[in-house]
Amino acid sequence: MFDTRGIRDELQALKNDLADALSKRGESILDMSENEVRSAAAQMSSALKELSDTLEREEAQLEKLVGEHPIAALASALALGVTIGWLLRRH
Repeated sequence: MFDTRGIRDELQALKNDLADALSKRGESILDMSENEVRSAAAQMSSALKELSDTLEREEAQLEKLVGEHPIAALASALALGVTIGWLLRRH
């Protein structure tokens, strides 16, 4: 089946990196020089690029799985849609 652990780990690592960067720099962001701001932006851009690459790899894997098992994918989507519809209707 599709392993979401890798995506979850990447997202958590990105969240932690951004939280650390913002907490360290958030207090003195007004006092930062233009070079420091550009450096922080470059770090965030790099982290987002890495996440994008990971998501592209996972998307390719998901497309492969759906292509190999189209009936199972359709049945899963139908079951998920019915479940969500039932939950929304209930509330």
